Amino acid sequence: MSQITEWEFTADVASQINEILKERVDLPFSEAKCEQRKTGTILRRDLTLLNHANKPVFTGEVKMPDKRNGRSPFNEAAVIDAHNKANAIGVEYFFTWNVNDCILWRTFAPGKPITERDIEPIRALNPPIAKSDDLLNPRVKEQVKSFLVNLLERCAAILSGEKPLAKLPLDEKFIKVWELALLPIVRETLSRRSILFPTKP
Repeated sequence: MSQITEWEFTADVASQINEILKERVDLPFSEAKCEQRKTGTILRRDLTLLNHANKPVFTGEVKMPDKRNGRSPFNEAAVIDAHNKANAIGVEYFFTWNVNDCILWRTFAPGKPITERDIEPIRALNPPIAKSDDLLNPRVKEQVKSFLVNLLERCAAILSGEKPLAKLPLDEKFIKVWELALLPIVRETLSRRSILFPTKP
């Protein structure tokens, strides 16, 4: 059984973001909260970024890469869940993050189903990890921290309009969806191959 759960990781991420924000006073966020919910509902948002007026401006859902709904940040159920939670509180942008890759989404786009809206992928870990417990690796911990700084800066630029959400061409979006869907399968195949055919010393 994994030593690291989704909730523990998300809580740690929120704590790391708040430490970053203490130093980066130039960023338009006051703090990150985890497991917040809209009054009158039981739906809880994994992560919520608040602005300096303490209003939610970016929300996100975090999934572990070795769980069924975390194999890809494009997992349909996870994306719809993240969208519905952002939509419920009127937040314009949200993200889905399976630890390895993060996708930034626009919550509202009149006349466009969610699958056709602008998205922007961000690679968080390179090389990607296969198991949740890989998050204990010092290299991975350092990459997560660097990614969080990058994510905050990117979200800030989107919100200010300085660098709007990227418009990924349809063909590139298609390729990205398939690439991230196939990544866990390729990784597992290579892992099994190394077990069956170990490299000679």
